[in-house]
Amino acid sequence: RGACEDLCRELGQDCHSVDMHRTLPRCYINNATEASTVKEDSSWNLLTPVTSDDCYATVADSVCPGGNVFPADESVLCRACAGDGCAGAAGLSLDDPQGADAYAVCLDRAGCEAQCAATAGCHSIDMHRSLPRCYLNMAACDEGAANSDYELLERYPCFPSLQQESASLCEDHPDLCEGSSLDVEATAASI
Repeated sequence: RGACEDLCRELGQDCHSVDMHRTLPRCYINNATEASTVKEDSSWNLLTPVTSDDCYATVADSVCPGGNVFPADESVLCRACAGDGCAGAAGLSLDDPQGADAYAVCLDRAGCEAQCAATAGCHSIDMHRSLPRCYLNMAACDEGAANSDYELLERYPCFPSLQQESASLCEDHPDLCEGSSLDVEATAASI
């Protein structure tokens, strides 16, 4: 699977999607996919690349309390632009360098996602609904806290996780191995 995803990334815009077999080490790279040609098949997953290595699931009206972390680039902190009148700094208490608002990042959603990706261990983002302001979170939230001014953006890999069956491919799919010199298990290990 990793080799198929890497190939798709290398192809860039020439890779529209990947048909990935759920149990076999097999994929097909698609250079175009029309919605009318996509068919449901329980043996295959359709993987669609996005422009980022990470995606974010949005949980409305929620934040991850505590566990904030400074971004990799501290020049994007709201305290760095507060004197310039940046919109995201409005209403913050920036006097306490250890206070919760000291972690506030004054960027839009795309900028906050980029900072999370660049910050080691960033797991999620508390994103303000109407201001260019966010907080990066280090640990997974077991339980979010209600806050109608924010959305919790939970980070996950863009290509969905798939689990391979632990049984031998030849046991599960004897038609691939009978009378063939194909080393299916070695092929699975290489893909």
